[in-house]
Amino acid sequence: MANKPNNPSLWSKAKSLAKQKFDVYPSAYANGWAAKWYKSKGGTWRRAEDGMLMSAPKKEYKKGGQLMEAYYMKNGGGIPDRYKNMGFSKVGTKKQSNRPGKKWMVLAKKGDQYKVVHGGYKGMQDYTQHHNEQRKKNFWNRMGGKSSAKAKDPFSPLYWHKRFGTW
Repeated sequence: MANKPNNPSLWSKAKSLAKQKFDVYPSAYANGWAAKWYKSKGGTWRRAEDGMLMSAPKKEYKKGGQLMEAYYMKNGGGIPDRYKNMGFSKVGTKKQSNRPGKKWMVLAKKGDQYKVVHGGYKGMQDYTQHHNEQRKKNFWNRMGGKSSAKAKDPFSPLYWHKRFGTW
């Protein structure tokens, strides 16, 4: 998935200037020029999340009378068998952990890589149990904040704590 501008109005202006400057838009040269201009004016980018299809509505496209999802699954796509054998049917579904001392596990996907992420210490209450705002605030302060690199990485338990609202 493409990166997204943090200042959409400035990016829109950059694209509009690139359209005036170049005969062909979009093109690699025009987009490169627009990105350079956007950055020179203080524009920044955020990384779009890779491969997370959890909250998006399921779309089915037909090609030649055949559902693309069925075609993709039949031709080797989808979740690898080793994760299906663990009981995962889709990315982002929380299950009880099979690791000692952990509460939950989830199948995460980043790009074309998969990983089972375990989280939640079994002996501790999380926010869904104690509903204490101060404890929640202290937790995120200890972990570096909700916008930290770990909280944005799908292979990190912090990402899933934030996603599930357990903290």
